[in-house]
Amino acid sequence: MSLFGLRFGNYQLSAQGPCYDLHVDLVSNIAASASHSGFDASLYPRTYAVSAGNRLIWISLGALLGIGGFFGAWYFATGHEAPSSGAAILMSLICLSFALLGSYLAVSMVMFKVILRADAIEVQNVGSKRTLLREEIVGRRLLPTQYISTLELIPRDKGKKKLKIGMTMRTDAAFDAWFASIPDRDAAELVKSETQIASDLEFGLTPEQRAETLGNARTTARWLTRITWVVSIWGWFYPRPYQLMMAILAALPLITVMLVVQSKGLYQVEGRRNDARPSLTIPFLFPGLILALRAITGIQFLHWMPFLTLCLLGGCVFTLLIASADRQTREHRWGMLTIFLLAAAYTFGVSAQADELLDRSPRQTFQVAVLSKRMVSGRSTTYYLRVTPWGPQSDANDVSVSRALYNSVAPKQTVCVNFLQGALKIPWYFVTACH
Repeated sequence: MSLFGLRFGNYQLSAQGPCYDLHVDLVSNIAASASHSGFDASLYPRTYAVSAGNRLIWISLGALLGIGGFFGAWYFATGHEAPSSGAAILMSLICLSFALLGSYLAVSMVMFKVILRADAIEVQNVGSKRTLLREEIVGRRLLPTQYISTLELIPRDKGKKKLKIGMTMRTDAAFDAWFASIPDRDAAELVKSETQIASDLEFGLTPEQRAETLGNARTTARWLTRITWVVSIWGWFYPRPYQLMMAILAALPLITVMLVVQSKGLYQVEGRRNDARPSLTIPFLFPGLILALRAITGIQFLHWMPFLTLCLLGGCVFTLLIASADRQTREHRWGMLTIFLLAAAYTFGVSAQADELLDRSPRQTFQVAVLSKRMVSGRSTTYYLRVTPWGPQSDANDVSVSRALYNSVAPKQTVCVNFLQGALKIPWYFVTACH
């Protein structure tokens, strides 16, 4: 099995008296792997180029970008769709940059090579070549990215840049053998994380109790994540019954924070790589985003600024709760910032939905004339009517309406703006046809 096709996984713990023995020792395993794989210096040098499949995909993409970019540059440079010469130059330059990017991508698929020598690695690409001696490498990582994983080699000299290699090549046993004895930082961090859990008396008095606690936590995280996926997809594409769906979405992050606090940090919400603790990132992330997006696209507030204070307060409270229970979160400032932003988004979504769904204030209805219509297209289409002043709006303003209402009215016709004070005293409104 290729070293780069398999992530290090489950490590088994056993108890021997008051201490436990970790059956997976990273350094000895890697050294054993190197010896068993039979590192043979006579197999090198070896050259690895981009595989045929990757070459076909990325050269095709580069060609599309290149041809499209050059055509766009010519199109705008000849005066098409450009209101001025400055705009024509700008659009031509943008298209030209895409053309150059596509050309570079296609050429790099041909020029890219990794050369392994017995004592060094050399990476060649368009206009660049870098060599790193084997003895200078103190560790490696495999960074998962959206399309191509990246092998990162860490030099002993901290002043030197890390060598990053996109794993587009077809590798073999000799390739794996070359890297086998280089310490895997990902595996080391995962072993360290498991070791910390296995030795933390907060999670049980014996290794067996701690292993059972971790297993139960993983089961809980797995089921909560599955439930979150179902509810989030349901809540976004077909939120019926609406109030129930919004209530479930609002409850999931609260359950997540409660688990983190009660478990004293056995769970993590940052989604950190190489952390053995069960991750509750999905239950903490997606419900708040769905609530916030539903509020932004479905509710019209007279003013948005009142939510700022609520978001700041909610973000601080959730961040402090999680940080107080999770020591590792406190050690990562960027992680705390991420938690704060996600908590602020959740607070906005919950407060906006509550302001509308729990509102029992009397409705005020204003008949207004439609001045004009417009729609904004993107990933979705939003429909607007420009209407005459109404209630607290002293000037003509744009209101968002449904597609059906947009198609049914014309300028100079009348629609009704329904205005309410909001359960949280944040006024909101919606537009209907007048009966």
